[in-house]
Amino acid sequence: MFDVLTFLALRLGFHAGVTLFRSGWFIESTVTELAVMLVRRTNRPFYRSRPGRALLASSIAIAAVTIALPYSPLARPLGLTGIPAWILAALTGLTASYIIANEWAKRRFPPADAAATPSARRGPQPPHPDRPALPAT
Repeated sequence: MFDVLTFLALRLGFHAGVTLFRSGWFIESTVTELAVMLVRRTNRPFYRSRPGRALLASSIAIAAVTIALPYSPLARPLGLTGIPAWILAALTGLTASYIIANEWAKRRFPPADAAATPSARRGPQPPHPDRPALPAT
């Protein structure tokens, strides 16, 4: 559904030609995939569950490169062009809507094992190095 909304916004709303459409679609699809990955990785609300540093850093780096690429010297050989700020703002709004929809769907249709506690899904854990192991009974 959001793909269709993006197509309609770029083509009909912004009258994007081929190069602008390709650039907008490239940014929108990459950033939304990164955002949804961060939302869907946890059963908790995404804003209450911090991703690992490597995942967050690599996601930010990929998003930054994706957004910068249409403004770089590589844009022309790749068939991309810079996108006006107001179109970027609209794409940001579509991405935010996509994140909200995914968060809603995650809550409305939880996975079958969502009721189990995280430790129950992982199985027995070795003792923490700073805490002594409990004696066997």
